[in-house]
Amino acid sequence: MVMSAMYLRHHPYCIENRMLRYYGCCENYSLATWLLADGTLLNGSCEGHQRDVDHAEAGYYFKKAQGKEAVKKMLRRGNIRVMCQDDSGYLFQVKRNPTSEQKAVIRKAREQADELGIPFLVCRPTKQLFMGKAIESLM
Repeated sequence: MVMSAMYLRHHPYCIENRMLRYYGCCENYSLATWLLADGTLLNGSCEGHQRDVDHAEAGYYFKKAQGKEAVKKMLRRGNIRVMCQDDSGYLFQVKRNPTSEQKAVIRKAREQADELGIPFLVCRPTKQLFMGKAIESLM
């Protein structure tokens, strides 16, 4: 029997669940490192006022992937890399098509970026860039 990746996400030892237990979640895009498949923003701040956690720290949860390879694995698992700063712009890096929960969070972030008057971008690693209304083709 073959199990889907989404099924395994409900397992307590799933990488995303382990990371969520360690780092917790947040609501501030500037503090988040990953947007998980269920729409949860993974906290990347140790003290709550700046992002301290690097995306590559996901490597602590993979046996054979560290650094950039761990980031690539997280993206392949359907997670979205979050690189947002309130003063310079919001960037979401995706490898797979976002889930409906992820799309809702990204739309909310886009609205907030528009209110702040800062750039907003959703892109694929080293592939096409989607800006402005072109994001709809990804969403």
